[in-house]
Amino acid sequence: MTTIRTILLLLFASSFLMGCEKCANVSFSEPTLAETEWLVYGNLQKAVADQQRDLKDTILFLDEETKDTIRYFRTGIYAQSLPGDGYSIEDQCIEQLNTQMTNIIEDESKRNPLLATSILSKPDSLLIRIGVDKTGSWAIDPNGVTLPQMLINGKEYYDVYELTGTGTKPTDVKKLYFNKEYGFLEVHFVNDKKKLSLLEIL
Repeated sequence: MTTIRTILLLLFASSFLMGCEKCANVSFSEPTLAETEWLVYGNLQKAVADQQRDLKDTILFLDEETKDTIRYFRTGIYAQSLPGDGYSIEDQCIEQLNTQMTNIIEDESKRNPLLATSILSKPDSLLIRIGVDKTGSWAIDPNGVTLPQMLINGKEYYDVYELTGTGTKPTDVKKLYFNKEYGFLEVHFVNDKKKLSLLEIL
């Protein structure tokens, strides 16, 4: 299981790509607008077009332990090219480039872990991952919906993915719930008293 920091390191790997201009044909795989919906937070089309990284969408969570409302902001959006299958950043000629895009949201108070959604566009597939800070990241199978619906803080959510963590520290993720439209719905920690549940996206 990779961490968000590993994902971000991969994002910057394309800075070292070289020699692509020498290739006869270079193919780029880019996600469609529909595929970028998996990133959930914010107007991605505008953010990419304007090359902005400071669009701060607001996501409100309930801390079930303290009953406080936790305010998250979207603090980063990253889009980078990565070598396609069979290539590495050390190759002088890379004929296939895939596109990885990642959204980061962070607690305003910095007391809770950052959350991330990420997609990697390949010629014949789209890889989707979500992550919780240093705890790890999980792959999402678009066809692998776990729960048809789920009630959270009085609101029904549909087509929910249930994912399980393997960590044992109190701050590790025990279980989380996610859907394509609203993103992170609930994050349960090994410390059973600690849980974040979605209230609203503003």
